[in-house]
Amino acid sequence: MWNFKHEVLDSSDKNIRFFLYNDFFHDGRIHSISLNDNDVELVISCEREWANDFNLKENGYHPDSEAYKFQYSDKYKYRLTFFDCRYFIVESEKNDFEFINGRFKQSAKLLEVAKSDKRKKYHHYRIQLNEGGFIDLIFNRFAIKNGIKPIHLERMMHRKRVFEFAKNQFETWSLESVFQVAKIGDDLDRAAALNYMNCLNESKGLEIAKDIVSKSNHDDEELLISSIYTIGLWGNQTDLESLKSLYFEQTKSIEKRHILDNIEKIEFRSKS
Repeated sequence: MWNFKHEVLDSSDKNIRFFLYNDFFHDGRIHSISLNDNDVELVISCEREWANDFNLKENGYHPDSEAYKFQYSDKYKYRLTFFDCRYFIVESEKNDFEFINGRFKQSAKLLEVAKSDKRKKYHHYRIQLNEGGFIDLIFNRFAIKNGIKPIHLERMMHRKRVFEFAKNQFETWSLESVFQVAKIGDDLDRAAALNYMNCLNESKGLEIAKDIVSKSNHDDEELLISSIYTIGLWGNQTDLESLKSLYFEQTKSIEKRHILDNIEKIEFRSKS
């Protein structure tokens, strides 16, 4: 998906880890978005809760079913507040928002905010919406509540690693073997190999990524997304033209935003 992966380690804040990092609201409905000074509030219904309660998997996901009406019940609505937002934007062609996934970014925008205020810890969180839209928030603190029931967290929460899938696949491999997969493997394995080398702070995948982006046909979306990210990490100003050309080929906001993230990373480094 164009929202890619988490680019930073999950937070020590248990609410952030459980509800945001672990995609608690995947496929949920965003009922409202409001801005109060520098605080942003989202009201979201949790699809996994009302779907499980009413056996939607067994009865079928038909939008006219009685069970679908329960997504509007206060029992399943959560109020998420992002405090001290230094950046906030919603881009969507629809007013009917569905929460697809959320990812934490190590973006140039986040680095600029961190540079301007070193006293506080900020997080860049991006929510992918239905139909290719997104919400971007750079915030300092997070709170969540439900008007009906208390918030419960799991006692033992697995702390995910950045690019965990790639690490599980390749961490026992030699670097040269991973490099060869990135060159000539299946597309999904090539994407994972690029991601794994990036985790090692290894720039060997840059030329492979540049070659993938330069092609006129991009058969595998996951490989293209990982290649764009790799160029953003290791590329320089000579790589901006290819990224900008790719940017103008895309039609969805989330696609353009991922490319722009990586253009901005290169530009941020060139100014530093």
